[in-house]
This record gives sequence, C-alpha cells and structure tokens, in this order.
Amino acid sequence: MLTCFLCALSFGTALLLFRHLKLVHGMYPGKNLKLKCGQIGCCLQFSSYSGFRRHLNKIHATVSTCVPHETPSDHDTQQFSSSQCLNDETPSTSSQCQNSEAGPSFSNQSKDMCASIIARLLGSGVPNTVVLSTVQNLEEFVGDWQSNIQEQLLTLLPNDSPSRSAIADLFKNLDNPFSHLNSESKCKKYFRDKWEMVQPVELHLGVRYHTRQCSKTRTYEQVPVNDKFIYIPILKTLQFIFKNESICEMIQICTQSDTYQDFCDGSYFKSHPLFSGSKFAIQVQLYYDEFECANPLGSKKGIHKVGCLYFILRNLPPSLNSALMNIHLVSLFYAQDAKKYGIDEMLKPLVKDLKILETSGIAVPFAKFPVFDTLAQITGDNLGMHRILGFLESFRANYFCRFCLIDQSSAQLVFSEDDPCLTLR
Repeated sequence: MLTCFLCALSFGTALLLFRHLKLVHGMYPGKNLKLKCGQIGCCLQFSSYSGFRRHLNKIHATVSTCVPHETPSDHDTQQFSSSQCLNDETPSTSSQCQNSEAGPSFSNQSKDMCASIIARLLGSGVPNTVVLSTVQNLEEFVGDWQSNIQEQLLTLLPNDSPSRSAIADLFKNLDNPFSHLNSESKCKKYFRDKWEMVQPVELHLGVRYHTRQCSKTRTYEQVPVNDKFIYIPILKTLQFIFKNESICEMIQICTQSDTYQDFCDGSYFKSHPLFSGSKFAIQVQLYYDEFECANPLGSKKGIHKVGCLYFILRNLPPSLNSALMNIHLVSLFYAQDAKKYGIDEMLKPLVKDLKILETSGIAVPFAKFPVFDTLAQITGDNLGMHRILGFLESFRANYFCRFCLIDQSSAQLVFSEDDPCLTLR
C-alpha cells in the first residue's frame, strides 16, 4: 500500500495517492512543491509528481489494487463507489454512481484545482485575454474528453446492461470545472468567495467636462466625466497577508545585526518610540512611482500617465521583499489628477488606515494582543519623492534638492553636507 506522508492514509495506486494529495491537501505542482515518500524506511523528497511517480513504480511497485476499508475518508469512499459502478450489475448501482465523484465534493475540488491554475497564470503576468482564451479552449477540451470517454465506456457494455443508465447518469451529472471560470467576472467572483480576495475601492475626486462628438447629431458637446482613483485597503491587505503561516513565522524572526545591514540596524529605528518598544511592530515601506500607459514618445504622452503606490513589510528579509508576490499595490490614479486635486487627496484613505493601525493595531495569529503598525519609510525616484513631499517637480528650480536648501549657484561650489553653508531640510 502507498501511504500519504501528511495524514497516513493508505492507497492502492499512485494515481489515487496523487489525487488525494492534490484535492485534499492542496499539493499542486509548483516551485515550492515538496513531496515526501510516506513508505516505511524511505525518506526521499521530490519536487515534482513525475519524479515521485517514477520512484514509486521503481522502488515501491508491489502494491495492491484495491482501496482498504480501514478508516476511509469521504473522498476515498467516493472513489471506491465510482469504480464499483463499473463492475456491479445490479440496478441499485445508479444511486451509488450519482453519489460518487460527480457529487458536490468532487466538483468543488475540481473547481479549486482549475482556479489555482488560472490564478497561477494571472500571477505570472500572462495577459487576461490570453488566460481567458486558454480557459475557453480547456473547457472545450474537457467537454470533448468527457464525451469521448462516455462513448467508449458505453461501447464496452452490452445493450441490456443495467450499468449503461448508471454511466449515462454519472456523465450527465459530471460538471465541466472550467465552465464555472470561463469569464473574467466568474473568476473574480470565485476568487473573492473562495480566497477572500481584497477588492479595490473606487473613490470619487470631482467632475470635469470632456468634449465628445454626439453619434446622432455629429456635433461636439460638453459631457461631465467623474474623476476617480483606486484604493486597495491596506487594513484588509494586511489581514490577508497574516493568514499565511510562513509570513507570520518570518515576521517573528529578529533581523537586527551589530553591523549596519538594514533599516532596523540604524539609529532612527532604535530610537523610534514604536519600533524600539514593540518586538512585533509592523514596518510599512511605501514606494511611489509613475508609469506611462501609452507611447512615452508619442503625442499622447502624459495624458495616460498613472501614479502608483506600493508597499512592502520591512519585517521580512530582503530576499522575500524582492519577490513580486510580496510587493502589494495600495493605490492607482492619473498623474494629471494628482496635479489637479493634489497628492493629499490620493493619500487620505491610506493615512486614515495608517492612523487606525497606529492607535488600534491589528490582530495577528502569532500575538495575543493587537500588533501596532506605522510607516517606516517612503521611497521613490526624484520626481516621485518631490511630488509626495510637495516640492517643485522641476530640477531647474532654484531650490531643487529634497535633502537640503542649497540653490543652483551654490551647488557648483558646495560638495559636502558638512559644509557650514549648507542647511539640511
């Protein structure tokens, strides 16, 4: 028998073991997959199902072909009843087949597996149109595959066999998992309901008038357009992050060093009233940048320029913070709206949430009391930092530096911040 290394259940074949690992324990293929051989006396570990399958067939090939009856799980019972439907010739097999893998439990597990595949594609940067077309093609493939299997099974049975109706009912009730995820709205709804995906909030800034041509009269008229920006609540994002056990373990590890290697080794961190007094205080680092959606060299440059706010947790090691999955979006807005309404309007919801984190804290699994949070750093390029700090966004200005109050003429003579003529901001 083949034993699961997580729950110690036994299975007759490698296929049943792999299905159990994927559907019950969520061990889907990926770069972090670690499969251990659960056989007695074997301590090998594998990073792919193909290598694990070769090991089982080569080393542990003498296995039974039936599933044991000792302490079976619901999923194992469903698999056993499904195989029993093909061999049992009694009329009662129809009700057994309807309660097998075509039941709600297997259907939900199949949808979870397909949703994980789609989420992995979206997370890797594949365009939504490509993902949607791939899902639609997979939907057609799975549908054709199910129909083909049904026809081949029915041809193997005699016409007067009572199992023909049972098999027909089984495939009739068998859902195509990709049919529930074949559109962008269905995927978002499934991700939101299943994994509590943090939804962006659309906030109103004001109203502007835009000149558009009427399709009926062919005349130009002024049309009111709402100016909006997108904010992803940082409170909900942090709550979602702390559901990850690995992140919680990393935050509890102290990263301070005797040498100056990171932000937490500096004098500002050690003298900070929150960071110096609280062991698990959450350190938020913001990053601001702007990017051009249209051609940056074309005539439309600047019109579709978008400002972005991101954040990372300084509590995590630099190796994790450099990964894209640990860089979280906070806000998106048009750069023209930031000039029109001021950057403070875009920062209002973020500042409100940061005040709540500083005064009330946030509940985390690794601490009995709420953990407080505050802003540790704000980073960005020169133009981005000048906008955040409210300075003039032109390096030809008389006072062009955000670190000191030196003017253009003195900058040609002063080369050290220790110079007595220099005044730091």
